[in-house]
Amino acid sequence: MHLCHTPEAVASAISFDTTRVIAIDGFQGSGKTTLARALSEQWNIPVVSADNYLIRNQGAFFNSLRIEWLSAALGAHERYIFEGVCCLQVLQAIGVNANVLVYVKRMAAWGWADEDELASFASAPSSTAEETPPLAEIRDPLQITLRDLWEEVAQYHWQYRPHEVADLSYERSAA
Repeated sequence: MHLCHTPEAVASAISFDTTRVIAIDGFQGSGKTTLARALSEQWNIPVVSADNYLIRNQGAFFNSLRIEWLSAALGAHERYIFEGVCCLQVLQAIGVNANVLVYVKRMAAWGWADEDELASFASAPSSTAEETPPLAEIRDPLQITLRDLWEEVAQYHWQYRPHEVADLSYERSAA
């Protein structure tokens, strides 16, 4: 895996002339959309964002996507950047293979900001529910939704391992 620290380094690491589909994956808020826009501006190719095909407030991500609409949007372009959480799962469902997978990591002073949470989920997936209050005890619907989404994204990471199989890792600093 090639490590990059700037959008320019990501762009220079990609063989644009032979690349048709660039996929950008990472946790929520990691900087996927910002990186996708920077690459899109440099190469003058469209960005298709999974979030634009999401039925909001459903408490899930993948099962709340309008997959048919997203598939049609991707099929309308010869060359594009696709970005979103659970990127590999979405592309697999559509039957698209990315030429390049870029994984965006939100970095903090101590390292990858989401790594500890991912590691704790992986070390004991069944105990995660025991460590947090049962849904019946959580009264805030936003907390329930965020917990469900976090668990879905963490499960995706352990199944697909995008942070390990990516062609490029973009470590975005918090500064």
